[in-house]
Amino acid sequence: MLILILLGVFFILGIVLAAIHKFNVCYDSSLIGILLIAFVSLGLVATGGVSIGTACTADIKYELTVDEYESLNARLELADSNPESMSILETNALYQAVLDYNSKVKEIRYWGTNPWTSCFYNQRIAKEAKLIELDKK
Repeated sequence: MLILILLGVFFILGIVLAAIHKFNVCYDSSLIGILLIAFVSLGLVATGGVSIGTACTADIKYELTVDEYESLNARLELADSNPESMSILETNALYQAVLDYNSKVKEIRYWGTNPWTSCFYNQRIAKEAKLIELDKK
């Protein structure tokens, strides 16, 4: 969210620098202001697009994360209850999938709580998604 505010401040600064030319102060400041407006406008469009895309797909991504959690948790319980039913490669692949899931949720939690990047990450996953606990053997 802060990044959008910062881009807005730079946009206003660009307008001020572009308006300085009207008061016949300096031509370079006007050119810098116009370029600043152009680049910040592109940044606002890109940032706004990503933020809107994140907000529109928030429920779908949350449901997919919950489904992945339930699936991995069920597979892990099956592997723990009957270790002979899975080969070593399947067990290793399962543990790697669990580690990948946990790292994905931790990353979303970290960046989702950062005020500079929170608008780019699903807040529902950051607050409600559970980590899968692995038994240490």
